[in-house]
Parts: sequence; structure tokens; C-alpha cells
Amino acid sequence: RTLLADGPAVIAVDDLHLAPAPLVALLGYLSRTLVVRDGAPLLIIATSRAGLQAGGAAAFRDGSALGQLPLLVPVQELDAEQVARVVAGSVADPSHARALSERLWAETHGNPLYLAEVLRSMRERGTIGDRGLDDEDVTEIAAPGAGMPLALRQLVHTRLAGVTGADRALVDVIAC
Repeated sequence: RTLLADGPAVIAVDDLHLAPAPLVALLGYLSRTLVVRDGAPLLIIATSRAGLQAGGAAAFRDGSALGQLPLLVPVQELDAEQVARVVAGSVADPSHARALSERLWAETHGNPLYLAEVLRSMRERGTIGDRGLDDEDVTEIAAPGAGMPLALRQLVHTRLAGVTGADRALVDVIAC
């Protein structure tokens, strides 16, 4: 309650299906008392893989642990056309967007996180940007293995390479 006196707060838990029972119980208690009973400005966001309901994730899904029904937002893999629409928002030239979207569909298999991270990486490297793609960029993208991160782990490693010192220590603690 003291923390919420300063304004709204968010608690985010990734992979709730792996969370220990005491954490799940605490989140349920906070929801039932602070949110439902007191109307406090607290948002609890939890992710869980479909079909994995261990560790209390099932009680979150059906609302019994929360004292209210949660808003469930299923995240599914994108189909080729959805990937093309996402890419079209990043690349001005439709023919270049089509070439890039086909390559990204082949590489990411429609995984939304992986797709977003690949596009972010390409923007940071300058492969795509305000000027769009040129013919050289399209050739680079079309070449198997060229200009495309091999895995999400590689993307994360690249993004973390620029985080050093105390900031890196904080990121490592938060990740744990």
C-alpha cells in the first residue's frame, strides 16, 4: 500500500508456470486485497506458456487465485501475411518489404518476439531505416545466413554487449 501511495505500479512475472508456490500465493494475495478489495492502482502482468499450468498458473488463468477473472491475451505465432504486414510498417518500398518479409518468415517462423528483435537489430545496424532498403540491402538479406541473426540468444547477447558496469549487474539480477 505504501508503494502504491505514489501512484500506479506494475508487477510483471515472466514464465509464471515456473514460479515457486510462495510467489504465486503472494501475487494472488496482492490481487485479492489490493486490487479487488481496495481498488488500488496495481497491474499484475504474468506470462505463461500454453499448456504449462504448473506452479499455480492454472489458478491465475481461471481467476481463482486472483479473486477476479484475468484478461487473457494469447500470443500466437504470426502467419506469413502477418509477418509481411509487420515488415511493411518498417520498409517503405513494397517490393523490398516483400523480399524482407519472406526472409524473416523463413528465419523466425512467425515468432513475434524473434521477429521484433530481428527488425530492431536491423534498424540498429542501419540495414533498414528512414531511407528504406536499397538493392544492396535486399541482396544481403536474400543471401542465406547473411545479415540475419542466427538465434534469439545471439540477438540478446548483441543487445547486452552495450550494457556495462552497474547497469549490467542490475540487468543480470533482474533477469534472475
